[in-house]
Amino acid sequence: MLLLACSGVATRPPPTRIDLAAASVSPPAAAVPQVALRETKDPCAAIAKVTADRLAGLDSDAVVTFKQGADYGDDAQCIPDAGAPAKAWGIVAREVDAGTDTVSYGLARYEPEFGLVVAPLNTVAMTSHATFAPLVSYDFDDDGTPEIFVKTSYAHEGALAAAVGIHSFVKRSIVPYAKAKGLSFNEIEDSDDDGRLDLTFSPTLDGGANCGSDLPNDAEGPPFLLHSVRGGGFVADDAAAREFIKAWCPKRPAAVTSAAEVACRRVYGDSTKSLTAFIRKSYKPLDCARELAGKKQRPNAREDFEHMLSAAAISPPFELKSP
Repeated sequence: MLLLACSGVATRPPPTRIDLAAASVSPPAAAVPQVALRETKDPCAAIAKVTADRLAGLDSDAVVTFKQGADYGDDAQCIPDAGAPAKAWGIVAREVDAGTDTVSYGLARYEPEFGLVVAPLNTVAMTSHATFAPLVSYDFDDDGTPEIFVKTSYAHEGALAAAVGIHSFVKRSIVPYAKAKGLSFNEIEDSDDDGRLDLTFSPTLDGGANCGSDLPNDAEGPPFLLHSVRGGGFVADDAAAREFIKAWCPKRPAAVTSAAEVACRRVYGDSTKSLTAFIRKSYKPLDCARELAGKKQRPNAREDFEHMLSAAAISPPFELKSP
């Protein structure tokens, strides 16, 4: 990652190509039963109690708080299966370090036959910087047992690390959902109103570092779609995926004045090489020394210069033709 020194701007190496098909989901470690729960008709209440008991006595500022139970709607961190409320997915506290007031969380699956099975989430021990997005339960492969979409993030001193995954319960173990293996994604939604939940991916645009610090200046790029299809798989280049792109990129931009327009140009076939050359010729990065001194920037200096270069390295899953 490029660091901007106060005495000037370092030369940025050629941008790393961002492949939308690259693997980004780190599977959790093998699941092992960790809590023996008696048979319960309210697994979410039982999961909440396990977490509450383990967090008792910790500094409240160091505990990630979230609501448990079906009654909390979109804020739920425990979701009973539709039509089978005695089974549920949830988030549970796994390990607690009272000395440092840190907690690591796990993904839990409760079924009456097996009790509570817990797998580590692919995150580090987290404190109050951690965020859990609402869990989303959906049976992608129509086998009668829903998969679970989990998104956690951890921010510290400007850095943001996110862990996103879809998991299944197979043979008493929590495992990564096989049909999402190797896919990059960070959100879930029904993009085309067909009743099936789809996945979206917004690539991270490397912005180097903020002037005067080593904190990252990354940005989120425009979204691409992984369209959910019958059988449980995902398609990145069908008609729905193309229509999704056209919502933010309806035609090839006449000008290139933003990272989004650079990404759109990539969708319409402009090469990384030509876009990179155009950006370097047309614009300049901010001069950090001038910025910190409150001086006027050079002509055509842009705060998003690095973001534009990063967008030029995106590899779209298909190419559109201008109308």
